[in-house]
Amino acid sequence: FTAGMGGVLLTSQLGLVNGSLGSGVELQVIAVVVLGGTSLTGGTGNVVGTLAAALLLAMISSALNLLNIPSYYQYLAVGVLLIFALSLDSIRRVFLRQMIVGG
Repeated sequence: FTAGMGGVLLTSQLGLVNGSLGSGVELQVIAVVVLGGTSLTGGTGNVVGTLAAALLLAMISSALNLLNIPSYYQYLAVGVLLIFALSLDSIRRVFLRQMIVGG
């Protein structure tokens, strides 16, 4: 339902539809979900964290566009942010595992 609503809103904004319109957005979606607090190894996330991560990523993307940074480096920035978020998630899982086993 939400994907359909997103398609309708994007179509109304652009005025046309192309089958390859959303290709390449997968990395950004994964980055938003991981930054929002959802672990890739399973578990639950929350909507508030995901919305905050989406706003953060949108602000970073807008800032890079305003600074006329080439799109290659914008994808690189999203990738670095994703690696950072995955590192934090991994550290959090190790810390929680030690707390459960050790405590």
